[in-house]
Amino acid sequence: MKRSVGSAGDCYDSAVTESFFATLECELLDRTTFATHDQARAAISDFIEGFLQPASPPLRQRIPQPSRAQNPLPRVR
Repeated sequence: MKRSVGSAGDCYDSAVTESFFATLECELLDRTTFATHDQARAAISDFIEGFLQPASPPLRQRIPQPSRAQNPLPRVR
C-alpha cells in the first residue's frame, strides 16, 4: 500500500487518506493476526463499511420537525 501521494508542503496532500490508513492500522491491523489473505481482505472490507457508515442518524433526523400546518404563524395586522 502506498499511503501518501503528495510531497512535503503540497497543498493537495492526502491527509484524509493518511488519517484513514492510520486508523485502519491502529484499530484493526495491529490488533489482529490473519491466517489467510481472504480473512484479511474480509476484515478490511468490514472495517471500511463500518468506517463509512455513521453510528446513528444525524440529529436533525431524530428530532421531529414541526410542520407549518400544525403550527401556523400568527397573522400580523
